[in-house]
Amino acid sequence: MFLKGNEDLYELIKDDFPDEVQQYYLKQLEKIKNTANKTFSEYSDFYSKASILLENKEINFINEILTSTTENYWKDTAIDLIIEYLKSN
Repeated sequence: MFLKGNEDLYELIKDDFPDEVQQYYLKQLEKIKNTANKTFSEYSDFYSKASILLENKEINFINEILTSTTENYWKDTAIDLIIEYLKSN
């Protein structure tokens, strides 16, 4: 159910299936990254999903850029950095 988009199950499965959770959210982040002409809603959605994977990580401060009034160029750069970081860890 979770892998089909029922994110309400996150708290129940995160400890038992960490790899599946990471892969699911990475796919979701990639979808948002590939959205053309992102709106505040897409940046906010990315922020929410990335926050789950970046919990207690030193790079989490970059995620804060996504909900600021910063230009989209910098938000897109932050998205690239976050995805690259998550894939390498």
